[in-house]
Amino acid sequence: MSSINRVKLFYGIIYGSFEKFEAAVSLLSEYFGEIDFIGSMFPFDKTDYYEKEMGSPLYRTFASVKRLACPDELVGAKKVASDIEKRMSSGASRIVNLDPGYIDFSKVVLASGKYAPHKLYLFNGVYADMTLSYGKGKFKPFDWTFPDFRDVLYYSELLKIRNLYKEQLNNV
Repeated sequence: MSSINRVKLFYGIIYGSFEKFEAAVSLLSEYFGEIDFIGSMFPFDKTDYYEKEMGSPLYRTFASVKRLACPDELVGAKKVASDIEKRMSSGASRIVNLDPGYIDFSKVVLASGKYAPHKLYLFNGVYADMTLSYGKGKFKPFDWTFPDFRDVLYYSELLKIRNLYKEQLNNV
């Protein structure tokens, strides 16, 4: 596989307790090895979608995997997310939500288990959701981009992950 075909896996982690966040990152490192980036804690307040299940207030932090991956590993990353969410759940309720995705030079892609017209089916019930494009030095949302990813608040973190990706490709 050429280095140009590699991508940088990351997780957007939604949680209510920093202790639960740390536990989730620890489990991610069991699956993927070294986590090379842990970002800032942002309020997850653009939607109340997870509040009934996970409580309030909620936060989102991004963490990236050091090892570069093939884009099709997004399917496995989604399975890892489901496994960790179940492993950490309290009864039928999740206490963390793990949103896997990847970054390459020109886009941010998230894994999804839900169909939508703009999503591309990969396999095993997982769709690729192109969430942001990158060009001329900035991220740009699409009409379908989730409200929290439309907010420029995340862009500095995603840019840091993208820069790590570029550095890694330069060292291959």
